[in-house]
Amino acid sequence: MKKCKRTLGALLAAVLLLGTLPAYAATDNGYPIASYSTISLTDGLNGVSGKWANFNEDLYDTVTSVSTVKNAHVNGFQWPTSGKVLLRVSSSTYTLTGSKPNCLGITVPAGLVVDIYKYYQSAGMTEPVYRLLGHIDTTDGKPCTISANNVGPGLNGNVCDSTKFDHSLYDQEFGVLDLLNGKVSWPSSGTVLLQEHGIGWTTAILEGVTIPAGLVVDFYNYSTPIGSTKTTYRLVAHYDTTDGKPYTVGPCTESTGSMYKKWGQVRNEYTPGTPSASYSTSYSDVSPSAWYYHPVMTLTEGGLLNGYGGGRFGPEDALTKGQVSILVTRMVGNEVVGDGSSYAPYSDRTPATRAFAAIWYAGRLSSSGGSALLSYYETTLVKDSAGLYYSISSNGSLASMWYAVYDNWRASLAAGKDIDYITSVDDLPDAAEVHRWIEENWEQMASILHTNAPTVGGQPDNRTVKEKTVDACENAVCRAYNLGLIQGVDSKGTFNPYGTLTRSQLAQMLYNVGWLEEGTLSYS
Repeated sequence: MKKCKRTLGALLAAVLLLGTLPAYAATDNGYPIASYSTISLTDGLNGVSGKWANFNEDLYDTVTSVSTVKNAHVNGFQWPTSGKVLLRVSSSTYTLTGSKPNCLGITVPAGLVVDIYKYYQSAGMTEPVYRLLGHIDTTDGKPCTISANNVGPGLNGNVCDSTKFDHSLYDQEFGVLDLLNGKVSWPSSGTVLLQEHGIGWTTAILEGVTIPAGLVVDFYNYSTPIGSTKTTYRLVAHYDTTDGKPYTVGPCTESTGSMYKKWGQVRNEYTPGTPSASYSTSYSDVSPSAWYYHPVMTLTEGGLLNGYGGGRFGPEDALTKGQVSILVTRMVGNEVVGDGSSYAPYSDRTPATRAFAAIWYAGRLSSSGGSALLSYYETTLVKDSAGLYYSISSNGSLASMWYAVYDNWRASLAAGKDIDYITSVDDLPDAAEVHRWIEENWEQMASILHTNAPTVGGQPDNRTVKEKTVDACENAVCRAYNLGLIQGVDSKGTFNPYGTLTRSQLAQMLYNVGWLEEGTLSYS
């Protein structure tokens, strides 16, 4: 079991070498040191948090409630002389040393390992959860009384004014988002300060992160209240792996704003490149050894593709604009009836170019599914991209996506898509050709993308129809490229907007992003 430690100034070397702290007088900051070797906010026997149904009380020799201990003078409660003790409380508002109700004043005698957990089911929760309030280890022979100054193993305490926050206690310090984005890496030893601005950060942002052995790590958030000039640091978590064992941060059930979590919630799940378990049909001209076999057969199984009849699919036949239109109808969950729309009739046998298909399909994602506010972390991944988010805050820290784009973006990440995104059409080696194609075809695309409406995304738009359409087409090209819907025709990433597609190539495009069945792009 890891022991949490608090060190100040000259004590740091002793902690790293010996792993213990002797009793010392209070420091200039007013924080007594002795008790920090016995209290932890992370080392509970049932972890930091989880589902109450999974809580294991069998790990403890004694189980009782916080109120029983606090009212021992009335009920006669006596601590055991040794062993592991669970103190539990059914309340979402209970704290260890914060606002009332709290655990201030409880004295744990020497010789015990004590966990204090709260469990609760707040509005909107489907089942009860639990959260560690504190882990107290007095097996070093010293009793511990919970007070406002002796809880929190952070090297700068639980809460600290920025004027007193001692950065010299850390060998390295960097932002959590920089760590997650690979801009910095863990050192091999020493003390590390992780910090982020804002009061909503929890360990949810670190879920799945492994802290290597040999480190003492503090995670603090800091903020300056409106109207104040005082910045305050608050401890989020403290990790100590100087026992030689790495530590992987687990799930956190603590309520927090979605922007402070690592990932948001997807609505539609896509599985790029995943074949159907079996195929109920076959085509005489689609061999199981063909590179397009699984894409064609999977999309056929999902009701998106059909053959010509007589068992023939025509994998090398040129894709027509009418066929692109039919697939859009099926993907949004509508029936193919009549000849479709006047601007893109199903009977149109004009060969479809790569630009036509990519712009229509990727453009169809715009304004679909409502708005998804990205987390701070997610925003760092896409803020330099084009075609993915539709708005971003003035400081570049929070972006919004349409949900249809968000779900497909998350699926592309899960499938291993490179996040080296293009930032505009001009990043493509044949950008001039792309611009020319849009200039020549913007009128038909205006009807297809509905940019001839007086509003865009429900907001008034005073640009000309051509200006709106050109922007929408360029965004759709970037979106198709950045989501992996379409790829370059060579190692340079040439888009080749005038190039035509075969039916099998289209099947591969849709297969690559996980659009495998009818209704796949349906958002109510």
